[in-house]
This record gives sequence, C-alpha cells and structure tokens, in this order.
Amino acid sequence: TWKRTLEALGYSNFVKVLNAKDYGIPQTRRRCFMVSILSKEHSYHFPNKIKLNITAKDIIKRFEEVDEKYRMSDTLLKCLLKEDTGGFDRKEIFLKRIINNPRFLCTIVTGQGHATDNQIVRNDEIRKQVEGVKNTEKLIEILSNNVRRMTPSECLRTMGFSNSDCEIIYKTASETQIYKQAGNS
Repeated sequence: TWKRTLEALGYSNFVKVLNAKDYGIPQTRRRCFMVSILSKEHSYHFPNKIKLNITAKDIIKRFEEVDEKYRMSDTLLKCLLKEDTGGFDRKEIFLKRIINNPRFLCTIVTGQGHATDNQIVRNDEIRKQVEGVKNTEKLIEILSNNVRRMTPSECLRTMGFSNSDCEIIYKTASETQIYKQAGNS
C-alpha cells in the first residue's frame, strides 16, 4: 500500500530484502529496505555483498570466561523445554537453535518472548548429548549449567561494534540498556 501510494505521487521505489550475514556481520538478520526517489528517471542499486571475514566464533567468548550470571537457570530451562503450547513448540525451537553450531547467530532482539535467541552452549560435546533426547528431565540434566545467554558486549560485537566502542558504551549505559541498543542497532 505504501509503495503504491508513493508511486502515485511520482516516486520510483527500489525494494530488496537484505541479510546482515551478506554484509560483513555474522548474524542472520533479514530486513526489507525500500529506497524511494521522487523521479521516474533515476535508478538505485543496492550495495554488493561483502565477504564475511568473521564468524560467530570470533565474537563469542569461551564459556568459562563469562560470568556465571549469564548462565541459564534450571527454572528458565524448564520453561523453554515445555512441550507444544498452542501451536508454538518452544522446546523444538530452543533445541534446534542450541544443537546447531551456527556460523551465524540469530537476530539479536529486544523485548519479551525471545528467550530462545542467541543461547550459547558450553561445548560441542553437550550439543551432541542433547541430540535425539526427548525426555525433558534428561535434557535439563544435560543442559544444567551448560547454557548461557550472550553478554552485552557479545551482542554489540555481533552488531559490528568494535571493542573500543563496547568500552565506551559500558561507561554510559546499564547492561539492560546495552541489550536494547544492540537489539535496535
């Protein structure tokens, strides 16, 4: 509707879905962009893809180097491992994301309901132990103290911020604000 409205006003619209992983950021983050130019005689070409020089492993700290406060509690694990709740299989989504050893991270988001995004598993051995296990109690036993959330600095670096940028941001914002800034970047 918006595109047609702009076209009726004389704009040329150029639309494309771009993914951050195609532009130097190791994150699957698809966004639709529209560039509108008030003219029928101009054109626009979206930027060429940029080779990815870093992967998620370059950004993520070793599990043992991260403060325990980032580790997922057994209470949250139980919540994320609940069976299908009205068409939304949280357990399946959570397990799929932690079993995969991603070269790219999921989209960093803000707000409620995104507890399954960007969880870090201690190591590949834990990942292998989880594969094929269906029993929730057994999964909690395996995953207890072996899953953590990304730190604020890891989220910022995933968005392309440098280490020096992270240091400056840490001086001016709380961790909650940093997570929001990363999710909105």
